[in-house]
Amino acid sequence: MASIVHECAVHLSANSKHDEAKELASFANDIFNLSNQQVPASSLFPHTIPLPELVRRHIQYSCNAPATSKKDECGDGVETQSPSVTSEQLEEMQMKGNDLFKNGFYNDALKIYCDAIDISRNTAFFDVRLLSNRASVYLKLEQYDEALQDAEEYILQHPKCWRGYAKKALALVELKDTLGAYVAASLAYYYKRNVFRDFEPFNRKFGSSLEMRMCICRDSSDLSLALWNVRIWYFRRNPSASVCNDVPVIILESGDYRIESMDSELFHSDGKERSLIIHNSILVGGEGECSMTFDDYHHVCFAHVFIAYNIRFRTRFSNCHFLPGLIVKLTRCSFESSNDTYTSFFCKGKLKADFCKFHSCTMGGLLVTGDAEIETTEFYGNAVALEVREGGRLVVKNSRMYGNLQGLLIGPQAKECVVEDCEVYDNEWGGIVVTKCASNVVIKGNRSYDNDSCGISVGHNSKVSILENEILSNSDWGIYVTDSSQAVVKKNKIYNNQCGGILVKSDPAIEKSVIEYNDISFNSGPGICEEGLPTRRRENMLQDNKEERNQSTAQSAIKLCYCCKKTEMNLKKCSKCYTAQYCGKPCQKSDWKNHKEMCDRLLSGGSIVLNYVPKPMMTAHVSPIEWSRSTDRGDEVKTAFRTATRGLGLLPVGPKYCLPPNTTTWFIAKISAGISALSFAKKQEYDPSVVRLYDRSLTIDGILTGADQIHNLVRKHAAMGQLKKEWKKLFMWVKGHEPGKLRVLINEFPSYQHW
Repeated sequence: MASIVHECAVHLSANSKHDEAKELASFANDIFNLSNQQVPASSLFPHTIPLPELVRRHIQYSCNAPATSKKDECGDGVETQSPSVTSEQLEEMQMKGNDLFKNGFYNDALKIYCDAIDISRNTAFFDVRLLSNRASVYLKLEQYDEALQDAEEYILQHPKCWRGYAKKALALVELKDTLGAYVAASLAYYYKRNVFRDFEPFNRKFGSSLEMRMCICRDSSDLSLALWNVRIWYFRRNPSASVCNDVPVIILESGDYRIESMDSELFHSDGKERSLIIHNSILVGGEGECSMTFDDYHHVCFAHVFIAYNIRFRTRFSNCHFLPGLIVKLTRCSFESSNDTYTSFFCKGKLKADFCKFHSCTMGGLLVTGDAEIETTEFYGNAVALEVREGGRLVVKNSRMYGNLQGLLIGPQAKECVVEDCEVYDNEWGGIVVTKCASNVVIKGNRSYDNDSCGISVGHNSKVSILENEILSNSDWGIYVTDSSQAVVKKNKIYNNQCGGILVKSDPAIEKSVIEYNDISFNSGPGICEEGLPTRRRENMLQDNKEERNQSTAQSAIKLCYCCKKTEMNLKKCSKCYTAQYCGKPCQKSDWKNHKEMCDRLLSGGSIVLNYVPKPMMTAHVSPIEWSRSTDRGDEVKTAFRTATRGLGLLPVGPKYCLPPNTTTWFIAKISAGISALSFAKKQEYDPSVVRLYDRSLTIDGILTGADQIHNLVRKHAAMGQLKKEWKKLFMWVKGHEPGKLRVLINEFPSYQHW
C-alpha cells in the first residue's frame, strides 16, 4: 500500500509539486509503520498489489506536469505581474504609435509599440491590439517573420477576430507561402465577410479573385455541390496554369458533413471499386467542430493540391489516398477510421502536417511512401501509429505516439527518416522499430518510455543513428539491435528498462555497432549485452545495472517479531499467510489469538490466486538419436527438444532430481515471462496475461492465465534467461489453492535457484 502512495509522491516531486509530494510521502510512512497490525493497511486502499501496469502508468501520467502550449509561451495563464504603467499611460502610448504609423514614421511607431508591449505584457492592462498594430508595422518594414509571429500570438488571444488572420495572410503571401495565405485569408473572410472591400491591404494584395473562389457550406448538400464545382473548375482551367494558383476555397460551418455514394457525379468507377476523387481545393473549418464523414465506399483520393484546416475526417469502410504528385498541407485536423481492411490514410505525394491528430484507426494511422514532414502531431489508439516504407521519406518532430499497438515503424526500404524531439510511449509492440532500412535513419532527442516491448528496435539489415535520446521504463530492452544490423548509439540516457540497457547481436559480415558516451543505469538486466563480435565501446557510464544472474529477493524491510517486537534476522513466517513473522514458537502461539483474525486478510493482500493450466513443455527429453530422426516426424519433436534445451550450468530438473512438492504448503516455482522482439507475428500472438511456470520436479509444468501483475513482477525483478535475452525468469513462492488454481506470493521472493 505504501508503495502506491510513495510512487505518487516521487512523480509529484519530479514535477516540482513538492508540498503535495511531502504530504503523500508522510502518508506512505504512516501506512508503512502500521506494525501493530491493529488497522490492516489493506483496508486503506481497494487496489490489488502489485499494481497492474496500466494503473501504475495512469498514476505516473496524471502526476506529470502538463505540456507547455503556445498559449503558455505567450503569457496566457502566467501569474499577473504588478503593472509599471497605468491604463491611461498605455492608451496614450498606443495613440501616439497609431499617429506615427499613419504618418509613415514606421520605425518610431515600432519602438512605441515594442515599449508598450514590453512594459504591459502579463499585466491586467495589456491590450492585445498592440500585437496587431505592431504586426502592421512589421509588414510595412518588410519584416515578415516578425509580423507572422505577432499575428499568430494575436490569434491565440482572439481566435474569433478577423484582424489576426488578415495580418497572417499578408505575411505569408510575402513569405511565398501562397496556399497558407489563402487559408488565413479565408478565416479572415469567415469572421468579416466584407474584409476584401473594407481592408485596403487585402484588396490590394488579393483583389477580388480570391473572394470569388470562396464558398461557405452549411450542410452536406452544399459541400457536394461545392466539390462538384471544384471538379468542373479543374477540368475547365487553363492547362498551362499552375495547379497551385487560384485554388478554390471551401469554408465549412460547424457540423458533420457526409458524402453519400448516391452522389454519383462525384465518383469514379473502374468496374471493380468506386472512388471519390477530390481535385484542387482548400477546406477550412470555421468556428466549432467541422467533420467530414466518408461512410460507404472504399477509396477517397485527393489529387494535385489539397489543403485542410480545422477539419475532422472520419471513415468507416473507406481509406484516404494522398496521390503521387499531390501537395498536401494539413493543419489542426484530426483523422479516425474503423476501416479494418486498408491503412486508413496513405500518403504517396508530398505532405506537411502540423498540430494534427491520427487516432482510433483500426489498420493504422498514417502510412508514408511519398514525402512527409510532420510536426506537433499526436498518434494514439491506432494499430500502427505512423509508418514509412518503400522509398518514402519522413521527417517527424515534436510529436507524440502513445497508446498504439505499434509506435513508429520505419521500413522496409524507407528512403530516409528523421525522428526528433518526439515522445513515444505506452505502445504495446514497442516504441520505434526499424526494419530493412540500409541508411539515412536518424533517431535523435526523443523520449521512448513505458512501451510493452523495446524502446527502440533495429533489425533485418538496417543501419541507424540513435543519438541523445532518453529511453526508460520499457518492458524489454532499452535498445535492441539484431539480424545483421548496425547502429551508432551515442549520448543516450538509458535507464529502468526491464530486460536491460542495450542488446546487440553482431554479425561478422557487417560493420560493428558503436556504443559510446551513453549513460546506462538502473536497468533490471545488463547495461550492455553483446552476442557475437564485440561492439566498439567507449566512455559509457554504467551504474547499478543488474549484471549478475540473480533476482531481487524483496525481503521484508522490517525484521521485527510480530509479538515481542524484537529485531531478529531469522524470523519464522506463518505457514498460511506467509507474511506474519515470529522469533520462535512461543511468540507465534502467544500472538495466535490476534493473528488468526488477520491471517486471511494478510494472505489475500499478499498473494494472488490464478488459473493454472497444465501444459507440459519442460517434460520433453529427446535424445540425440531422436533429434536426428525428427525430420521424418515433423516439427513436433523439434519444438519439444528446443523447449527442453537448458542453459549451461543449470541443475537438472525432473522427478528423479526432486520430490514432488506438497502443494498444501508453500513451495518454489520458476516463472517465466517475455516477448520476442521485432517479430510481428509472435507479438500478435503474445498474451502478457499468461506466464509459464514449473517446479523442479516438473509436477507443476504449465501456464498461469490472467497473470498481468505476475508478468510485471517477473519483468522487473527476475534474472535474464541464458538462451533467450527477451525472457526473464523469477523464482516465486507458490501453493495449491483448489483444483485448477494456484496461489502466488507477491510480497516476497525466495533466493535465486540454480535449476
